Amino acid sequence: MSSAPVTLLVFVVRKPTLSPAEFEHHWENVHVPLLKSLAGPLFPLSHRRHYLSREPSAPDYPLRILVGDPGTINFDAFTMVTFENEAALYAFLPTMSRPEVLEDEDRFTVKEKMRTVILGSVHTATRD
Repeated sequence: MSSAPVTLLVFVVRKPTLSPAEFEHHWENVHVPLLKSLAGPLFPLSHRRHYLSREPSAPDYPLRILVGDPGTINFDAFTMVTFENEAALYAFLPTMSRPEVLEDEDRFTVKEKMRTVILGSVHTATRD
């Protein structure tokens, strides 16, 4: 098992009965505090949530997309979750299977559409 930091990308689909604002509010004000309270010191080093921009006034909340077919994007947000190492990741994972977490996920996500990947290399370019 690697001792290097490990980062996950989790792609999340909002429950269709919720607006994007309601989805974001629940994740920020209910779900993340729940995870932090249940995981305690096992909570990840960081848990950054990124929400896709949508037109809030249209009934189906279309994506504000610059390039490509919006029909190929099948998530509403993604989170980058970083752990100290693989051991820390695997120590945290049982928190995600707790009944309180599973019940809460049902309130604001479509769990069967959720996807999680482990990142490999990451490279950053900055302005000089």
